[in-house]
Amino acid sequence: MSTTAAIESREYACRKGVLTPGIMFRAKGGPYYVLADGRRVGLKEKGPFRFHRFCVAGDRRWIEAFSRDGFCVLNVGRSYPSRVVPGLVNWPYRITAILGGRTMKRDEVQVGKVYTAKVTDKLVPVRIEAESRHGGWDATNLATGKKVRIKSPQRLRGEAKAGGAKPGGKATSPPKAAAKGKSAPKGTTEAKPKKTATRAKQGEPKAKKPSGLDAAARVLAESGEPMGVKQIVEIAAQKGYWKSPGGKTPHATVYSAILRELQVKGKKARFRKIERGKFAFNPAAADGGE
Repeated sequence: MSTTAAIESREYACRKGVLTPGIMFRAKGGPYYVLADGRRVGLKEKGPFRFHRFCVAGDRRWIEAFSRDGFCVLNVGRSYPSRVVPGLVNWPYRITAILGGRTMKRDEVQVGKVYTAKVTDKLVPVRIEAESRHGGWDATNLATGKKVRIKSPQRLRGEAKAGGAKPGGKATSPPKAAAKGKSAPKGTTEAKPKKTATRAKQGEPKAKKPSGLDAAARVLAESGEPMGVKQIVEIAAQKGYWKSPGGKTPHATVYSAILRELQVKGKKARFRKIERGKFAFNPAAADGGE
């Protein structure tokens, strides 16, 4: 690592989203060792990982996290050869998936309760039946009714919300739509297909829709005051600068995009981070970053 004092952050923005303390994620890459015959031996840490913090020191960038084997350090900056071990290359990790909220601790798990668990790469509701003599807990997958074993509390994501699935049965799902060409049941009305919008006149260029990031920069530039992302999104919607594409957390999308621009453009970014979750417009961006 660099001798420069490290700058620590409780957040890390990547293409998959924003990592905060306790969030579980997967990553590919990692260091490798080059043998005398040229072959490479991978020395990467095994996931999944639980995010702790993000650090920057000079030209070094790394994530401090926890895996099944304990504390680990994941290089997410550039690749560089080890100064201590000849032949060792510190190849960076790349975040491939964000798995969800924080994992549970062993003393938080109670027999008889229903939790959301990671089973065969899917999040499903499970009911804890008893402690397993092989370690972990014996449970029932409420989505399939099958018996499963939860090997560690890291597979649990907290108590499941009510109504996710019927105990001992399959998860409830909305009725399937009527097959194409078949008439709707009596007492119901068929939804008429919406008429497609007429095409724009030939020769007229389509107007480019402003992004949430551009709208956020415009709101901050006009205001001149620091704001939280939720407030920025609300003002952008009120003024008609940006229409959210949908979803329950449009502010999270904008928040992730702002952090990504700060990491990529640095001083030339249109935003300045005032404090966690609060940003202001960067006047230097309007001057070309000078």
